[in-house]
Amino acid sequence: MPSRTRKPKRSARSGPARPVQKSRGAKYVYRFDEIRLAERAAGSWDGVRALLGGKGANLAEMTKLKVPVPPGFVVTTAACNAFLAAKSRFPKGLWEEVLE
Repeated sequence: MPSRTRKPKRSARSGPARPVQKSRGAKYVYRFDEIRLAERAAGSWDGVRALLGGKGANLAEMTKLKVPVPPGFVVTTAACNAFLAAKSRFPKGLWEEVLE
């Protein structure tokens, strides 16, 4: 039986992706010990989970509770979305935040 090739589904979005703008004062990178900054930026625990992702938020929370966690950082979901929107290019300022 001959195999059929399927056409890829078209994206619901049309046109080129718009660059994602980082709001003034927003961060792309949070250290695990900066969860209070993330809470202020996100407004709620659900917001922190949306900002840092579930694993990042939980590691930051464990750090806050003094559970032994190796030092680390989280790249935000906003940075990930900006990276994808810019066709796999780091958003402006991301690399500098990682190196801080």
